[in-house]
Amino acid sequence: MTLKLSKVKLSLAREYLMTKGRDLEKELYKYHFENGSKKSVIYELEKYQGENGGFKNLGEGERLSENAMDTNMAFQILHDINASSNEEIVRNGIDYIMNSYDKDLKYWYPNQKDSPVEYYMITDKWANPCAELIAYLHEYQELVPTHFLAEVTEQAMKKLPLLNKDGWFATLCFLRLAERVEDSLREKIVEKVETNIFDIIETRKEIWSNDYCAKPFWYAPSPRSSLYSLLKEHTIPYLANEILSQEDEGNFILNWEADTGEKEWKSIITMEVLRTLKNYDMISL
Repeated sequence: MTLKLSKVKLSLAREYLMTKGRDLEKELYKYHFENGSKKSVIYELEKYQGENGGFKNLGEGERLSENAMDTNMAFQILHDINASSNEEIVRNGIDYIMNSYDKDLKYWYPNQKDSPVEYYMITDKWANPCAELIAYLHEYQELVPTHFLAEVTEQAMKKLPLLNKDGWFATLCFLRLAERVEDSLREKIVEKVETNIFDIIETRKEIWSNDYCAKPFWYAPSPRSSLYSLLKEHTIPYLANEILSQEDEGNFILNWEADTGEKEWKSIITMEVLRTLKNYDMISL
């Protein structure tokens, strides 16, 4: 029988988010578990959006300037709440993605300070953040000129063969692109990812809670994921381990030192795990 997070433990996680989490995760919890308002999530997310449409200080990128990394995080949230292309936050974000593209390098800088560009950034690590940004251009393609979308998609497919076992996040970004492109391209991406995926994910239970590693559920966040069948024998035990290792305060553990970002990352990770447990029907609701 699959282990499930109990109602008591869910309540504990909720209490953690409501008392110690960021306002953004508070509203995300309400949206996903309490029929909360999409508008309330967008209201909180807009606080991280700059006048140029990009996002900052969400966790991955620079705190003081809009950047591609945090813009990807923002669009992950917009996708999860089914935000439409009519939303101003979406339209401005898509404008930022298009306007921040370096046409000469065919590249998006992860952060504004990442100049000059190193060779690895435009080869095997290109996909993070570029492939994922292209994914959101596809998701909201009615806002994107057809020729531009075709150009950047072609560039992504040219970079696909460079994907390797060291590309934890590059692989994740390509999978997010695969979810949003036509079937023929999706199949090519998934086929490539499958050649490396077991060299990427951490399958040793003794490592999961103690060392920073590629979590299996990242690559199959729901039973609808392309890699679900391939990875479920690892994703389900991993999620069970998250349940068993939940902290007494209610948050789910960080398996790395987050330093000054510890508070925000505990909030982010706790919501991420809860969302995935719900996707896998591993919560007693």
